[in-house]
Amino acid sequence: MKNVYLAFLLLFLFSCYSPKSKVEKDKHPEIPEFPKFDSKEVNPEKLIEIPMKEDARCMYLIKDDILFIYIEKDGKQVNEISLREHAILILKNGKIFLSDFWTDSSMVLSVFLDLENNIYVGNRRYEAPNYTIKKEISSLSTLSVDKEYERLQLQKKTFENIQSVYQVPSYFYTADTTFNLKESKFLCNMNSENPFYIDKYFFEKINSYGIDSTYYYSVLKKVKFLKGEQFFTDKIDTVDQDFNFFEKTGSIVVGNNYFSHGNHFIGSSGYEPVYLTYYELNYKNKKTKTKENNLNQVLLKPIKLGEDWYFISFSNPLTKMTIFHLN
Repeated sequence: MKNVYLAFLLLFLFSCYSPKSKVEKDKHPEIPEFPKFDSKEVNPEKLIEIPMKEDARCMYLIKDDILFIYIEKDGKQVNEISLREHAILILKNGKIFLSDFWTDSSMVLSVFLDLENNIYVGNRRYEAPNYTIKKEISSLSTLSVDKEYERLQLQKKTFENIQSVYQVPSYFYTADTTFNLKESKFLCNMNSENPFYIDKYFFEKINSYGIDSTYYYSVLKKVKFLKGEQFFTDKIDTVDQDFNFFEKTGSIVVGNNYFSHGNHFIGSSGYEPVYLTYYELNYKNKKTKTKENNLNQVLLKPIKLGEDWYFISFSNPLTKMTIFHLN
């Protein structure tokens, strides 16, 4: 019986282990790696190169032939405060329409557009259509006031001034459709000159005083929900795009990366193959070739906006992000 258990154990362990794949030689050494092509007439233009880190988060949104990109990563630690580095990019008509970089201590939990295409990044609003005007959005909390009566007055005064209110989820690209106090904040008077956030505590009773029900229920009736397509996400929506112009023609294994996943009870480990992929570009009635070596870089699917094509490349290891344009 022990031999049976041992056999099952070995079978289980081997089933959770991925062995190395056989590494192959480059079948087409004559084909250059992206961004170069075997035709000198095709030269993607480098629009921008941004330093990156392994912890970086990149979020995207496509709207009206415009590509919006948000980047956040760890920054320096100053006086025991961990800083975060942020960037917002807008690509339009083959150019960098806007690039803004800043550092602070906040971790941005939601990035979205309003119905007028203004960008909301944490407590910042970039105003459409030029996005050169940038406003800081204030945040209110009843917890900032110590005395209960003063908290009630703040609650009442704030509710009186609310013309519109949108529930903003506390996680990236999570669209809510029901009123939820657990992980949300609320953006009030969104398209006005002076929008502001309130937190969930505005909707809680203040012990013996309670909430002024007249204003409370009038605000609840005004709560609206952002749509999923208004949020930046970690994937670019290319469902409706035609990739025949950039066609994969083959791939080989050029390396193996070790991995280990799981916990004390169950897990898996082994090696993931690293690929070199060959592509053929059909561009302006011409065919040319390139290749992507994942030992050096990772390419996202090309993005077509109007007459412009964009390529986004991440170095491996992740130290930079580069955006190219092809018209």
